[in-house]
Amino acid sequence: MGRKKDKDNFLEMMDKLQDLMRNMSEEELTEFGKLMTGESLMDDSINSQFYWYKRPDYEKDALREIRWLGPFWNAQDNDDKIELCKFVDKEWAQLPLEGKKAEVRGYMNALFYRFSPEQQDNYYKLFGALWMMEQYQMTDCIDLVLETLRQDAHFFTHFLTGMEDAMTALIYQIGNEQTELLEKFLYEQGLIPQVKPIVFKAIVLTLLKQPRQRLKIVSMLSKFLKHCLEICQKGALTINIEQYAMILAYGHVTELKPLIRILYKKLRIKNIEMGGLADIEELMDDVFEPFNCEHDNLTAYLKELAEEENNYAFPYYDEDENWDDLVEENIYYAVDDSCKRYILRLELMDGQETVERTVQVPSNMYLETFAKLIMTAFGRSDVPNDYWFGANNIRYTPYPNDYRSDDETFGIDSTYEVTIGAILSKKGSIAHYNIRDKNGKVKWRHAIVLEKSGQYTYKTQHFLELIDGRGAYPSKNTKDMPDFLSRIKEGKVKEPDFKSIRKKIEKLETETGCPYR
Repeated sequence: MGRKKDKDNFLEMMDKLQDLMRNMSEEELTEFGKLMTGESLMDDSINSQFYWYKRPDYEKDALREIRWLGPFWNAQDNDDKIELCKFVDKEWAQLPLEGKKAEVRGYMNALFYRFSPEQQDNYYKLFGALWMMEQYQMTDCIDLVLETLRQDAHFFTHFLTGMEDAMTALIYQIGNEQTELLEKFLYEQGLIPQVKPIVFKAIVLTLLKQPRQRLKIVSMLSKFLKHCLEICQKGALTINIEQYAMILAYGHVTELKPLIRILYKKLRIKNIEMGGLADIEELMDDVFEPFNCEHDNLTAYLKELAEEENNYAFPYYDEDENWDDLVEENIYYAVDDSCKRYILRLELMDGQETVERTVQVPSNMYLETFAKLIMTAFGRSDVPNDYWFGANNIRYTPYPNDYRSDDETFGIDSTYEVTIGAILSKKGSIAHYNIRDKNGKVKWRHAIVLEKSGQYTYKTQHFLELIDGRGAYPSKNTKDMPDFLSRIKEGKVKEPDFKSIRKKIEKLETETGCPYR
């Protein structure tokens, strides 16, 4: 009886939670998602405990217009990162080195100044600029790299989590002759704990790669570890001591073994990643264990990253299966033998003028592909960076993992995995397609109505088709709905060329391939 009662209580609680979420605004849902994942709470907690760095005025040195490095600023997850770097590098060819440095400085200051924890940016927005620093050996830009590490926990989680070794590699590449500057950084206060092991590791990498500096660096690190012992005995947290010990152990810096032993015993370090002091000493003496830094330059890191992304694109296969018999998974349509022919009406909401399109689509089209079709039908060639579909109290987004905690998802699903047929099933059913601005606020709202459902036949000429359309859609540079209505009143908005739109949709049909009929 006890278990049944607990289950009933849980189900009742979940029903109340769903009712609560139905009445939430979009902003409240966003905040609720952050609360449930705990990421924002964790970052806020780290900031409140450790972070009191006084950031300089980045705005005065920030670029107002991102030009040469614009492709990095606007990078998407599916972009070919190596080709992107080559393109920017080629565009930069006409700039002198000092011009490149000025561009990087303005770009990085703009990144620091404009960053907001709520935004959803590709990590390459930062990584691309760092790669250019390495490519041109901008050693006098090491201060920008260190300033990157001086940002708060939200910035670190957004851009640097999982990229720690890449930062180590870059700091080594452009800062290996400036170890005094790196040493000074280690003593700075008011920074989040995650950043100092990155710099510490870069210094050890310099020690390993440049033996002539070994004596100097060993002395430097010895002095720093004694400083750590002193402040920890006065009450500072020992949070990074294990990281320093592991870095030294993997680097086989045996000169500092006695000092590590003192730190562990006097501070009573409890290892999280290692078994204890004995494991650290054993690792330090194991000369066959390599230093655990995958690469010492960003170019190698970039190539491996590209290989991982390419490998991920292939379907899973068993060694016993014949590779030639495998077909790569279609990224545009789901395999669905019961695929239906949908007639959908797309309508721009909140305006005084009628702006709508009637399109024919297969029900097994993924929402990610559908987003491209919607924009094409409205006469636009771009797909916005931040958008989501809404139906059945669920938000479908290209970034579902941003709202995920462990194995549970709270009203969020992926546009790459969900089809139109999954959110619209009956005649008259409605879904929504919303585009947000860079601040996370909904800029354009659309209604999607299922007007008719049927079967494709071999007489059907096209499976993607613009059937009808009325009204002009806002151009890319339109600020918001009031701006759009003002342009209409001034006669600046003209009816689109629907014949041209039909041809573009036919081209999209060819690019995506025919679904199952």
